[in-house]
Amino acid sequence: MKAAIVTGASSGIGLEISKTLIKNHYKVYGFGRDFSNLSLDSGYFSTLPSGCFVRISCDITKTPELCTKIKEIQKYDEIHILVNNAGVGFFGPHEELNPKKIHEMVAVNLEAPMILTQLLLRDIKKHTGYIVNISSITAKKSNTHGCA
Repeated sequence: MKAAIVTGASSGIGLEISKTLIKNHYKVYGFGRDFSNLSLDSGYFSTLPSGCFVRISCDITKTPELCTKIKEIQKYDEIHILVNNAGVGFFGPHEELNPKKIHEMVAVNLEAPMILTQLLLRDIKKHTGYIVNISSITAKKSNTHGCA
């Protein structure tokens, strides 16, 4: 079975992408900080064979932890698809954003996808796989409160 990694897989677009990949016969390693609101015992996931969706609780801004999780996955599966979906945005006048918020946006939206791509690129190239980078619609819109 081919394998995929999806960040931000605990809800929203990431969860729906995970479901679509599973329907297309992929084993999905879903990364998220909090899976407490996602029940695998009922609904869609309860109908799947065991092991199709593997929850990986991980803060992707913690690089050593992220690297360790990826290396563990690579012991068992070769990754064909990486979906960089996790994202965070803070809006307001730039002078009102604090350094912690700016750092978190850069770490989640830029640094983590770059690190994941570097870690997985050999596998993905080997299998002629795919990297999908999800972006917010706000990336294409002008907004005085979204300058960061």
